[in-house]
Amino acid sequence: MSGQPNNDNYETLFSFEVLVEYIKIDKEKKASDDLALGVRLLDFPTLLIYQPEQNGNVPQRAHTGNDDGEKAHQASLRTCGVEYVFNKGKSCLFKINLDSLHSHLSNTPLYAMVLDVKDEIPKVVGTSLISLAKLVERIRCDVNVRGVSTPSSQGEKGLVGIFNLMGEKIGLISLGYKLLSLGASLLPHISENRIFK
Repeated sequence: MSGQPNNDNYETLFSFEVLVEYIKIDKEKKASDDLALGVRLLDFPTLLIYQPEQNGNVPQRAHTGNDDGEKAHQASLRTCGVEYVFNKGKSCLFKINLDSLHSHLSNTPLYAMVLDVKDEIPKVVGTSLISLAKLVERIRCDVNVRGVSTPSSQGEKGLVGIFNLMGEKIGLISLGYKLLSLGASLLPHISENRIFK
């Protein structure tokens, strides 16, 4: 690798993907049938993920409490919750220097907001903070070994707690997220208006 230029100073293309399986809200907490998840990565624009509409334009909502397979994560809620099915996701492209991204994500988590979007002005139901420090560290290790021009993909999947403004746990989000380093070679082939800066 001694013949390669130092890629630490170059901006490279990254992709961030998030998939929301479901959101479960404590039965005692009031929320409409119309929820969305807002995901904010650093200072990039917020990604909004809405529930899919079913027949009759009513978002999918499943009451849980009787399914034996759900008992493990129901135990973490004070009461049986209400599950809002999403099975949807979003992705975005952005360019940034890898060292800068590593520094930012080591200190700033992904911010997720559960929003009640029934009314014209959305209301915050609860929020979650999700650390991406491990993902970006693994990508940096891959780049150090294989070089910046070789793609690297790291992701995780799991349950994340939702907390209200008082810091009380009010539910769970089941989601997966992935961070991909795509190198710099694709940058000239993608129009500037499709990439966050």
